[in-house]
Amino acid sequence: MSDTRNRGPIFAAIGVLFTLIVGVATDAHIAAWVLVGILLIFAALRIVFDDSRGFAVRSRPTDITVLVLSAGALIFLAQTAPDLY
Repeated sequence: MSDTRNRGPIFAAIGVLFTLIVGVATDAHIAAWVLVGILLIFAALRIVFDDSRGFAVRSRPTDITVLVLSAGALIFLAQTAPDLY
Protein backbone atom coordinates (compact mmCIF):
# COMPACT_ATOMS: atom_id res chain seq x y z
CA MET A 1 0.00 0.00 0.00
CA SER A 2 1.10 3.52 -0.62
CA ASP A 3 1.79 6.15 2.01
CA THR A 4 -1.30 8.11 0.99
CA ARG A 5 -3.83 5.49 2.13
CA ASN A 6 -6.53 6.62 4.51
CA ARG A 7 -5.35 5.94 8.06
CA GLY A 8 -8.18 7.85 9.76
CA PRO A 9 -10.58 4.92 10.23
CA ILE A 10 -7.74 2.70 11.46
CA PHE A 11 -6.79 5.22 14.16
CA ALA A 12 -10.46 5.69 15.03
CA ALA A 13 -10.90 1.94 15.53
CA ILE A 14 -7.80 1.80 17.74
CA GLY A 15 -9.11 4.73 19.79
CA VAL A 16 -12.52 3.11 20.25
CA LEU A 17 -10.97 -0.21 21.28
CA PHE A 18 -8.71 1.57 23.79
CA THR A 19 -11.72 3.44 25.18
CA LEU A 20 -13.66 0.19 25.44
CA ILE A 21 -10.84 -1.43 27.40
CA VAL A 22 -10.64 1.57 29.74
CA GLY A 23 -14.42 1.51 30.18
CA VAL A 24 -14.48 -2.17 31.08
CA ALA A 25 -11.49 -1.85 33.40
CA THR A 26 -12.58 1.31 35.19
CA ASP A 27 -15.72 3.40 34.78
CA ALA A 28 -17.95 4.72 31.99
CA HIS A 29 -17.26 8.33 32.98
CA ILE A 30 -13.52 7.80 32.80
CA ALA A 31 -13.93 6.10 29.43
CA ALA A 32 -15.90 9.13 28.20
CA TRP A 33 -13.04 11.43 29.23
CA VAL A 34 -10.54 9.13 27.49
CA LEU A 35 -12.62 9.30 24.31
CA VAL A 36 -12.77 13.10 24.59
CA GLY A 37 -8.98 13.17 24.75
CA ILE A 38 -8.67 10.88 21.75
CA LEU A 39 -11.10 12.99 19.71
CA LEU A 40 -9.20 16.19 20.53
CA ILE A 41 -5.88 14.53 19.65
CA PHE A 42 -7.34 13.46 16.31
CA ALA A 43 -8.58 17.02 15.72
CA ALA A 44 -5.10 18.37 16.48
CA LEU A 45 -3.53 15.84 14.09
CA ARG A 46 -6.02 16.86 11.42
CA ILE A 47 -5.09 20.52 11.93
CA VAL A 48 -1.34 19.88 11.84
CA PHE A 49 -1.00 17.36 9.03
CA ASP A 50 -2.02 18.01 5.46
CA ASP A 51 -4.36 15.79 3.44
CA SER A 52 -1.56 13.75 1.91
CA ARG A 53 -0.58 12.18 5.27
CA GLY A 54 -3.60 9.88 5.31
CA PHE A 55 -5.54 11.43 8.20
CA ALA A 56 -8.24 12.95 6.00
CA VAL A 57 -11.69 11.41 6.01
CA ARG A 58 -13.62 14.38 4.63
CA SER A 59 -12.59 17.98 4.08
CA ARG A 60 -10.38 19.49 6.77
CA PRO A 61 -13.00 21.90 8.21
CA THR A 62 -15.62 19.13 8.30
CA ASP A 63 -13.28 16.68 10.03
CA ILE A 64 -12.24 19.21 12.66
CA THR A 65 -15.82 20.38 13.27
CA VAL A 66 -17.15 16.85 13.71
CA LEU A 67 -14.32 15.87 16.06
CA VAL A 68 -14.56 18.98 18.25
CA LEU A 69 -18.38 18.92 18.42
CA SER A 70 -18.31 15.22 19.31
CA ALA A 71 -15.79 15.93 22.07
CA GLY A 72 -17.99 18.76 23.35
CA ALA A 73 -21.06 16.52 23.42
CA LEU A 74 -19.12 13.86 25.35
CA ILE A 75 -17.89 16.45 27.85
CA PHE A 76 -21.51 17.49 28.44
CA LEU A 77 -22.63 13.87 28.85
CA ALA A 78 -19.72 12.96 31.11
CA GLN A 79 -20.65 15.83 33.42
CA THR A 80 -24.42 15.48 33.42
CA ALA A 81 -25.20 11.77 32.93
CA PRO A 82 -26.27 10.05 36.13
CA ASP A 83 -24.51 6.97 37.38
CA LEU A 84 -26.53 4.07 36.06
CA TYR A 85 -25.07 1.31 38.19
